[in-house]
Amino acid sequence: MKTNALFLTLLLILAATSSPAAGEEQLLLDAPIVLRSGDIEWEEFAEAKASPHWDIEFEWRGEEPAYLEWTQYDVKQSWEILLNDKNLASLMQDENRMAPCIEIPSGALKAGRNKLSITPKGKTSVDDIVLERIRIGSGRLSDHLSESKLVIKVQDSVTGKGTPTRITLLREDGALASHGLLATSAQPIAGIAARIGTVYSLSGEVTLPVPAGKYVVLAGRGFEYSLAKVEVTAERGKSTAVGLKIARVVDTTGYAACDTHIHTLTYSGHGDASIEERMVTIAGEGIELAIATDHNKYINYEEWAVRSGAREYFTPVVGCEVTTPRGHFNVFPIAERAPMIPHQQTNWKELFGEIYKTPDVGVAILNHAHDLHSGVRPFAMENHYALQGENALGWELGFNAMEILNSAATQSDLTQLTRDWMALLNRGLRVAPIGCSDSHDVSRHFVGQGRTYVRCNDRQPGQLDVRECVQAIASGEVLVSYGLYATLNTEGERFAEVFRPESHDDVEVCVEMQSPHWLQADRVQLYVNGELLQEKALDTGVAVGLKNQWKEMFRIPNGIHDVYVVAVATGPGVEGNYWRCAKPYQPTSTRWESRVFACSGALWLDRDGNQKRDCARDYALRIIEDGKGNLSDVLMRLEQYDRATAVQALAVLHSRKVDLATAEVLAAVSRSSDMVKEAYRDVSLEIRNQALSVKNAK
Repeated sequence: MKTNALFLTLLLILAATSSPAAGEEQLLLDAPIVLRSGDIEWEEFAEAKASPHWDIEFEWRGEEPAYLEWTQYDVKQSWEILLNDKNLASLMQDENRMAPCIEIPSGALKAGRNKLSITPKGKTSVDDIVLERIRIGSGRLSDHLSESKLVIKVQDSVTGKGTPTRITLLREDGALASHGLLATSAQPIAGIAARIGTVYSLSGEVTLPVPAGKYVVLAGRGFEYSLAKVEVTAERGKSTAVGLKIARVVDTTGYAACDTHIHTLTYSGHGDASIEERMVTIAGEGIELAIATDHNKYINYEEWAVRSGAREYFTPVVGCEVTTPRGHFNVFPIAERAPMIPHQQTNWKELFGEIYKTPDVGVAILNHAHDLHSGVRPFAMENHYALQGENALGWELGFNAMEILNSAATQSDLTQLTRDWMALLNRGLRVAPIGCSDSHDVSRHFVGQGRTYVRCNDRQPGQLDVRECVQAIASGEVLVSYGLYATLNTEGERFAEVFRPESHDDVEVCVEMQSPHWLQADRVQLYVNGELLQEKALDTGVAVGLKNQWKEMFRIPNGIHDVYVVAVATGPGVEGNYWRCAKPYQPTSTRWESRVFACSGALWLDRDGNQKRDCARDYALRIIEDGKGNLSDVLMRLEQYDRATAVQALAVLHSRKVDLATAEVLAAVSRSSDMVKEAYRDVSLEIRNQALSVKNAK
C-alpha cells in the first residue's frame, strides 16, 4: 500500500488555504497512509512509505457543534488524536477496518487555523496502522448518526421465528460503520450489545439509526449457521425494513459448543463487554456451554442469563482463570462458596494440588502456553522440551487439558500448539485439546470464534448435564473448531476411544469435515503419534447449498505397538469484518497467513492387544529396561517402532544423565536406521538449543 505523495501535498495546500462554509464538511485526508510505531510489524506493509505520526493544519470557520470521523485499519496499540496539541480522543484499539466518529468538545476547534495530529501514545510499541479517510463535519454527532433508520429482523429459516444473532453493518466501502445506538442510547438496551459495525440481538430484531447512505447488512450465529447478506440504501428521514434469514447448516448432533475462556469488563476489569452484554453475545454466537473465567474470581452467569432472557440458549458454568506468576489456568466447575485457589503460587505441583482439591473441579486447562505473561512463557524453549513433551525445569504438568487454539491469541504458526499437545500424548499425559476465544470484548475478539465441541446429550442447550460435559472434556471426548468441524472414526469407534483391530491388517479411519458455505477447508492432514502420515488437498469449489462437506478414508499401516491418530483440517481465513480471523497476538514473524482450523480428538489403536492405551513413552521405558544398559541393543530394538518412541527413549536416557554426545553413542547411532538417526538429531538439537536459551536468558 503506497501513499500518494503528490495528492497529499496538494491536500495539505488546499487545507491550509481554504475553509468550509458553515454546515459543510472539512476533508482532511482522502488517501490511505501508513503510520508505523517501532519496527515493521507486518510484511504486507513493508513496501509502504510509513511515518511515525501524521499532522495537518487546516482552517475552520464552520459553526459548532462538530464531529470527527475517520477510517482506520489494523490498530493494535494505543494511538492518540490531538487537536491543537490537546488530547481529543484515541484511535480504536481494534484491528478491524472501521469508521469511528466522535463529537468534538465545544471550544476545541478554533476559528481560523487548527492542527490535527495522530501519534503513538505512551511507550513505543510495534504497530503498523492504516488511516484512509479523515473528515470534520458540522452538526451534532447524534443527528448525523440518526439521519435514517434500518429496522432489522433476523429469523431462523426453518422455524420462521426470531433468533439470537450477530448483525454486521458495513459501509459501501466495506468498513464497519458507526450507527446511532452508540451515540443516542444513554442506557444499555436490554437484549442488545452494540459496537461499531456490530450489533448482537437476543431476539433477532433491532432498530438501527444510521447516517444516510448505502450499506451491506450481514447476519449469522457462529460458524454452525449460514450467513445472510443484503445491500440496502438508507434514505434521509426514512425507515427501511431489512429482513434476513439464517439456517443451521453444520450438523454437530451429540456435541455441545463450548467456550472455555470467557471474560467480562465487569469482573476482569479490561476489555469492553459488560456482564449484561456477555449474555447476549454468548447466545448470539451459538455457544451452548459457557465457562465464566474472569481472573482470580468465581463468577456465576446464572442470574444474569435468567435476567437477560438468554438462559434457554446456554448452560452456564462457574470457572476461574487462575492467573499465577508462572502461567494461566482455566479451572472448572467450581462449587458455590469454594475457597479461592491461591493464585500467587509458583510451584506447579502445589498449585495443581490446590486446584484439584477445590470442590467440584474436574478440568484444569493450560492457557496460551506460548504467550508471555508476567515475564513467563510456559512453553518457551528455555522452559519446555516441545519434542519430548516435558518441562525442562521439572515443573509438574498437572493440567488435564490445554489450549491448542485461542482465537484472541493465535500463533504465527497456527498448528504449533497442536504439535505440542501431541508430544504430551507421546509423553503419556492424558491431556484434552481445547479451542476457545479468550474474549474480553463484544466485537474485537468475539466470544465463540475458537471453541470446543464436547460430546454429550445436547438436545436442550439450556439444560446440559455439566457433570457429563466435564467428564467428556477430562476424557478427551472433544473436537476443536476455528471455523471448521472435523471428526474421526473407524468401524464405529470414535476419537478418544480405544479401538482394538481384529487382525494385523492395516486400519482404515474415516475423516469427515463440515463447514458453512462461507468457510471452507483446503487441506486435511492425518497424524499418527504426532507424525504427519498423509496430507490431502481439497477442492475449494463452490459450496453445495449452504454447506461444505468432505469425507474420505485413510489407511493406517500395521504395526506392533499402539498409536493414536489425529485429523487436522485447515483452510483460507476470513478477511471480511463479519468473522475476521485475528492476526497473531504475540507474533514471531512479520509474515502472516490467515487460516481457519479444526482438530479431532485422538483415536487410540490398541495394536498390541492389551486393552489399554500405551504411549510412546511406555514402549521407550520397556525397550530401555530390556536393553539392560546396552545402548546398541536399545537402538536396534527402536527400529521396530516409530520416531515418537525413539524420541522418548532418547529423552529418557538424557533425563538419566546419559551423555548423548560421546563417541560410543555416536558410533551406535551411526549403525542405526534413518528413523533413529533423525530422532537422535532432533533430540540432540532440542537439548542443545534449550541449554543455549537458558544461558542467553541469564
